[in-house]
Amino acid sequence: MNKKIKLIMNIVIGIVGLAFLLMLIYMITSFEYAGREKEDPLPTDLSVFEYKLKHKAYNEILSTYYAQRLSELSAPEGYEDMFHVAEYTHAAFMSEIYSTKGDAGKIAANASKRETIKKTLGKYAYITDEVDDMLK
Repeated sequence: MNKKIKLIMNIVIGIVGLAFLLMLIYMITSFEYAGREKEDPLPTDLSVFEYKLKHKAYNEILSTYYAQRLSELSAPEGYEDMFHVAEYTHAAFMSEIYSTKGDAGKIAANASKRETIKKTLGKYAYITDEVDDMLK
């Protein structure tokens, strides 16, 4: 009986040792991917922003803008374009509200704000027409 237990224990130890060796080899080979983010960075936030623009998801851009503004008042590096687009979208929406209310003073102030923001949009200036069409 004693020899059978020793034989079974040796088999179990051999299987555990083999499993340990396989896990060690897997761990060592996985290190080659550890620095991949440094080699090939993908600007995911920007690509998500571009995706939202492509599909005219201005509500999602505004949502991201409001969430980001909770932690920082000015645009963090790389988010400037998104902030400008969101600010223009917000100003356009507010123009429609002021127009509905008939508040001429706020309409004029908001119109100058929209023109100022239009100048900062750069390559995203095309969104002004899209946003204005969506609101009408």
